[in-house]
Amino acid sequence: MSIVSSQIVRNHNRGNDRRIVHEEHTDHTGKIHEHRYHCPLDHDINTALADRIVILEAELVQIEKDFVFDSVSKGADPNLIIINHITNLQKAKQVLKALMFGQAEDVIKAAEFVSGFSNAQIENHFTITERIRIRARQDYVLTNQVIIETDAMQREEL
Repeated sequence: MSIVSSQIVRNHNRGNDRRIVHEEHTDHTGKIHEHRYHCPLDHDINTALADRIVILEAELVQIEKDFVFDSVSKGADPNLIIINHITNLQKAKQVLKALMFGQAEDVIKAAEFVSGFSNAQIENHFTITERIRIRARQDYVLTNQVIIETDAMQREEL
């Protein structure tokens, strides 16, 4: 889940001791990510190209993590979220965080998703205390699911 090719598609001397550089980076899904910048003529654009790959990959991962967290926090079913730049483990961690911080009515699907994890799976990435809090939140949401959904529907009617 990374950048598979990068190239400089424009390297133009602007005539004022500056150049304009246009890079294209293609990720493993085939999507092209463009990066344009101005720099001095003596700037090492090949090193800058390589540096941009690392930055872009990190940005794509963070954007996708944020998307999963925000979506699940707002009620999305984690099973239906397709990921391209993060691992299933990173997705699961974002679902766990959304379960803990989202409104109860919005994280029912997250609670169902998390209920499929074993305690050992959770403890591989969280402390025992955190696992206990995660399970407590999961149980609260699932046990009170009918009440939570009814309250949410009544608020919508108001």
